Amino acid sequence: MSFNYDAFRTLLLLREFPNGLTTASLSQFLGLSLETQNSLLHDMVEFGIAERDEEQTHWLLAASSSNQELVGGFKKYFPREDDLPGRTLVLLADSRVFEACVLLQTLLQRLIVASHLSGAAICLELLVHRLQDCPYGSMSDLEKRHYVSVILMAQSDAFSLGVCMTAAHALSERAHCVAKMLGDQRAQALINLVGGCLEILSGVEDPTSLNSLLEQGLNAIKVLDDADMEGQVSYFLSFLYYARGDFRACYSAFDLAHNCPQMLNCMYFNEMYPLYMAPAASRLCQYAQSIGICESALHEAQARGDRHKILWMKILLAVHFLQMGITEQGLEYLSAVIDCVDTESSPKLFLWAWRALALHHAQSDKLEVSHRIMMECMRSRFRHGIGRFAYTATWVLELLASYEAKGLPPIPGYRLDEEIENVLGRQNRHLHGMAFRLKALRLAGDDVENGISLLRSSHEAFRSCGDRREAARSALLLVPLLKRCGRVAEAEKLEVSAQADFASTTLQPANAFVHLMPWQGHVFPASVADCLESCFNLIGNIGPALPVEAQIGALLNAVQREMGAERAVLCRLLPDGKAGYVLGCNVQAQEFDSQTYASRLQELAYPGTPDCLLSCTQEKVSLRLRISNCGEGTHGFFMESSHIAGAFVSMDAEAQKRLHRAMERELKILSRMNMVRTRNLQQMGDIEFSMPYDSAMKYYDGVGFRRTLEQARHAAASDATILILGETGVGKEVLARRIHEFSGRTGAFIPVHPASTPENLFESEFFGHEKGAFTGADRQKPGLFELANNGTFFIDELAEIPLSFQVKLLRVLQEHTFMRVGGTRNIESDFRLIAATNKNLWDEVQEGRFREDLYYRVSVIPITIPPLRERKDDIPGLLKLFIEQFSTRYGRHFAPLDQTVVEKCKHYPWHGNIREMKNVVERSVILNTGGPLDLLLLGQRRQESQPEESNEFKTFYADFPTVEELTIRYMKHVLEVTQGKVIGPGGAEQILGVKRSTLYAKLRKFGLKKSLP
Repeated sequence: MSFNYDAFRTLLLLREFPNGLTTASLSQFLGLSLETQNSLLHDMVEFGIAERDEEQTHWLLAASSSNQELVGGFKKYFPREDDLPGRTLVLLADSRVFEACVLLQTLLQRLIVASHLSGAAICLELLVHRLQDCPYGSMSDLEKRHYVSVILMAQSDAFSLGVCMTAAHALSERAHCVAKMLGDQRAQALINLVGGCLEILSGVEDPTSLNSLLEQGLNAIKVLDDADMEGQVSYFLSFLYYARGDFRACYSAFDLAHNCPQMLNCMYFNEMYPLYMAPAASRLCQYAQSIGICESALHEAQARGDRHKILWMKILLAVHFLQMGITEQGLEYLSAVIDCVDTESSPKLFLWAWRALALHHAQSDKLEVSHRIMMECMRSRFRHGIGRFAYTATWVLELLASYEAKGLPPIPGYRLDEEIENVLGRQNRHLHGMAFRLKALRLAGDDVENGISLLRSSHEAFRSCGDRREAARSALLLVPLLKRCGRVAEAEKLEVSAQADFASTTLQPANAFVHLMPWQGHVFPASVADCLESCFNLIGNIGPALPVEAQIGALLNAVQREMGAERAVLCRLLPDGKAGYVLGCNVQAQEFDSQTYASRLQELAYPGTPDCLLSCTQEKVSLRLRISNCGEGTHGFFMESSHIAGAFVSMDAEAQKRLHRAMERELKILSRMNMVRTRNLQQMGDIEFSMPYDSAMKYYDGVGFRRTLEQARHAAASDATILILGETGVGKEVLARRIHEFSGRTGAFIPVHPASTPENLFESEFFGHEKGAFTGADRQKPGLFELANNGTFFIDELAEIPLSFQVKLLRVLQEHTFMRVGGTRNIESDFRLIAATNKNLWDEVQEGRFREDLYYRVSVIPITIPPLRERKDDIPGLLKLFIEQFSTRYGRHFAPLDQTVVEKCKHYPWHGNIREMKNVVERSVILNTGGPLDLLLLGQRRQESQPEESNEFKTFYADFPTVEELTIRYMKHVLEVTQGKVIGPGGAEQILGVKRSTLYAKLRKFGLKKSLP
């Protein structure tokens, strides 16, 4: 048989799966249509190359097929560059496993985003299996870091798809070993947490594992002590808190994590926010918030065409709506999901969807239908070899209890008595509350005291989780038992408390299981006054140390949550009548621009429009506030609900005004705070980074320098890279600082001198490093590129940069993005590069010491500073400048220089240029003992025979003293010149250039301390 290109690809893929593959998974992985794939497979069966399994559902490679022949045949085609599956399969056949795994990870992301979930499932299975085969011992450090990153991403995708979780968990040990070899503490912490979360989701949780994992996560934050790590670890902590039923802690951790950049580009971690935050909000009785979170995530997924996330958000919304009695909307979303999922492509979504359908029928008093759905769901799970899924929803237990109460047979693998004991053996307090309640109900009043004890435990467990609604249900079941025992006062007090708990939820969701709910009285929502008071208390407790944007976010959150809105947004009302997004809760910037929020807020900009507008229609309820006088123009605040009518719906004019005044006051305070902080940061940046060599230094724009300066002014107006050329000491860094000042850039001026940096530290210095990235990295360190954001990055003596680092520098100059050493996320920096050198860079290129591509990148605008000997007319002005500077510094006063001295300086060669002149003037000022200033031109003295050398200096070495004796004599001389002054300007410490502690030690050693005044 003569195979075509796609036939060879199909056979190579079947070669990797001895148990066979379905047509759908083959076609999606290889990017073929179902018709094309089917035709190929039937041809292969005819030629004895492929065969069907016994159930006629999977395709297998025939036993007679020759693997070597397949590989050799396909290599003749040489996979196309755009054929990612083909290139991957050939690499696997050639045993180039790690290269293949990198391509598999890329392919997997494409399949997930395209919602080709059958193909994604086998891609993940192949990736996880092959990652176990990678020989990491022979990898370079860079490859090892990449290997760890691929494992973490694969584990993330196992979370998301709900397949291969056990196998993915087994990779943690390998990843941890590699991270340990690298000394990467950050990666080790993340690997531990990811592995633990996989263990929990796989349903094999050790009863002690949750506390252990939480302790590890909190310890990682404490030990590594950097903000990025705190945000990343908080993603896992929030999931672990959720798994433990601690919804308040879960909420707080997610709030922190959601506002932090992610270090891992992992699908599942991007989805964790709505998957767990929304149910956590619901269990805290923040129903509007839970709906808002899900709908915002759904809109975002729809905007970017992410079908996988769309399905997840629809199933979440379906469950929420069904529990809240919004049945029509819930069934609409549920039907959309059921039509798209199956056990092969997305088993996790499949089980969620069918369990939700069973919930709906139970709520509709069709328990037999609900039971049949659950039975068929479980049969499908067993038939396809899908493992047991852990659950955290209490309604699953209630569903099983309903079946038992109706006398229906147990669901295979989910017997109620076993589930209750299983739940009590885990650490989820929310599930504990339901398990205790169901145990009490199963007693049927036979053991009243035991029933009271169990219901008390249930009530306490639910209250500790923050679920007031379920706590109230347990309390109301407890009331009649207390009355039976004669504890009437206690029962009445508990009943009042339970009704208050129901009222505070602002919602009476549908009763899912009527026979478990003894009390069905109408519940009035909490009053507007109470909600406002709670809102104002939260606003008053916002931490002033937080960044201003975080405080605005906390303000919006407080108003939106307490007033019961699904979403809220703050915008700036622009002069042209449009609205600009500032910040939102459950409203992203893209959503604000693409939908009708902006148009609804524009009305506030019209003259004569009231500051408060409450609008109620059949579809939506909204409140709009115009907020003026808050420092940066007029703002608009908008909150609305489409499904849950919160307290803000009932706000009268006075309540609206109270909220308006509170928000206007807070935003005004935050605006002022932002102005002060911005000004302080600018001042700190000026002091720390933009200060010249000397704070008293002034610039001298001499005639000989004027042309160079004019070039610099023109160049500064652009963002082009500038290369400053000139001899040592001509003032290249001073000119670079002038260019930075001319440019108007608001960031810092960051100078670096490569010659002073050891070669092995270049990456750490330029890119920065994460805490724990290598041995000795005991804290996070921002790199020089990062510090130069919005400013100027100056590299002095560019030619001294090692050749090995030049290619990395080139990449940063091209893309302005980089990673810290040990980091996993790209950092952007908008810096302007200025480089300088005293060498002929083109000669360095010809000698192979400098990269040619880097040469062209840095020499866009070359500026040459002439040496001082060619700028003789500038010398008098520079002398005057330096004398004024050092006279001020050392508290001296001198008459103007004699013209003969100036002429002598003009004819002096100044081989060290301005730096030499500066040093000559400083030394002369320090050593002057009175009278006119005599410039000690050392270069000129070396050219002379020096017959006039003073006896004072001859006595230092005329008798050939030892080094120690010469040191004593010189220190005595310096103390005489400084009149015993040791510290401060012009003191011995500064002249000798030694540490104060060293100087005092020598003074004591040589017996000179007693001679001090």
